Amino acid sequence: MLEVAALTSHYGRIQALAGIDLKVADGELVALVGANGAGKTTLLRAISGVQPYSGKIIYNGKDIGAVSSERRVGLGIVQVPEGRQVFGPLSVEDNLRLGAYTRTRAESDAEL
Repeated sequence: MLEVAALTSHYGRIQALAGIDLKVADGELVALVGANGAGKTTLLRAISGVQPYSGKIIYNGKDIGAVSSERRVGLGIVQVPEGRQVFGPLSVEDNLRLGAYTRTRAESDAEL
């Protein structure tokens, strides 16, 4: 389902990730654990297409390196923000609906 190969990413001249290899099979659950500054968020941002990187990201057998972050959302690659980044005044349902803004109302109703 997801394969990351030789992924490297930088913030300016600072290297944040070096040679990350990761495979996640269909139906498998994976947790990223590490200290602050270990690169967890950078890796997720790269997979989501919002962080520049070199290396390969294969999703469902296709190299998505040239796929925009917006199109990756359509493929099902999304991040769920921490509590401080959701819209607090909204209900849980409204937050979920907001996250499904690229889908039709019928699609989001069916999957909610």
